[in-house]
Amino acid sequence: MVIQTFQCPIDMRKPLAENILVIGGTAMAPGFKARLLDELKHLVQQPKYESRLAIKTFKFHKPPAKENYVAWLGGKVCKHNFTRET
Repeated sequence: MVIQTFQCPIDMRKPLAENILVIGGTAMAPGFKARLLDELKHLVQQPKYESRLAIKTFKFHKPPAKENYVAWLGGKVCKHNFTRET
């Protein structure tokens, strides 16, 4: 995620860091989001990233359904919209 942040415009880096949505079965593991937050904070403090990436805070959003169902629901919506257009 930190590496992909370098590939976006500089004015979009902070909004991306403040709008993280973690989905999938792994996201439901106890302590996963806390560990991810700790690792992200550690990464942005590294000299390689600190000078190029002025991000200090990260914000995780709550998905609209259980974390392990959200990806499936998104795929279902896309399929439904795709079949309507054809």
